[in-house]
Amino acid sequence: MIMNDKEFVLVSQGIEIMRTQSQEKAINYIKKENDDWFDYKQKCIDNYEDYADNYIDLEIEYPSEKEKDKEIERLNNIINELEEDLEQEYAVAYANSIEEPENGEWYIKWNDRKHILDKLKTLKEGK
Repeated sequence: MIMNDKEFVLVSQGIEIMRTQSQEKAINYIKKENDDWFDYKQKCIDNYEDYADNYIDLEIEYPSEKEKDKEIERLNNIINELEEDLEQEYAVAYANSIEEPENGEWYIKWNDRKHILDKLKTLKEGK
């Protein structure tokens, strides 16, 4: 059995309208819908009317792209959670500290984690 390693994604106006692993199904759908659209467009032009751009594009998506996008999203969520946790921890420590938070032992550990987070953000921005 041959494994289909790609999906055909039909998009109109930047919106996904259909996804299939069947190339034949995707092409047949696009051909019919775009033929209808061209007829509609010509009718509007002939009558000096505006028309909606409902042309359908075909994109091919490979599993590696989907997996990469999922991993990027997962890593972005980790960075966001770390940032929120560090901000909250600092606010709590500052509110409960008699002396300046920078003098506390917790600050050294917190600052180390903050430094790691800053490096992750820099790497993210550099992609």
